[in-house]
Amino acid sequence: MKKLIRVEVFLLLSLFSTCMAVGCGTAKAPDAQQKQGLAASPGAASLAILAKADASDGNVDNVISKCVSCRLGMDGSPEHTVNYGGYAVHLCSEDCKKAFSADPEKALQALSFPK
Repeated sequence: MKKLIRVEVFLLLSLFSTCMAVGCGTAKAPDAQQKQGLAASPGAASLAILAKADASDGNVDNVISKCVSCRLGMDGSPEHTVNYGGYAVHLCSEDCKKAFSADPEKALQALSFPK
């Protein structure tokens, strides 16, 4: 009986040591933006740009319908959408989607709006 208890204690200590070494616990699932490699939340300047881009089509609906990677020149497509900062950003192609996803802050800072 004592031998069995010693084996159980040894196994529990081994399991505990392994958990401490490699880290047990539940990992937080990444949100959609993290899965796309995007920053968790854009800065205040980028949020202002997103709001202005959203309003540029006459609808304030959190959908940016012009491709921000092409600097609002091309119509975006729902099939090439990236969700960023609470906005659905429609991009015109897979290449533009990849470029925007790689550095959304840089893409947004490069936008200019007609006066």
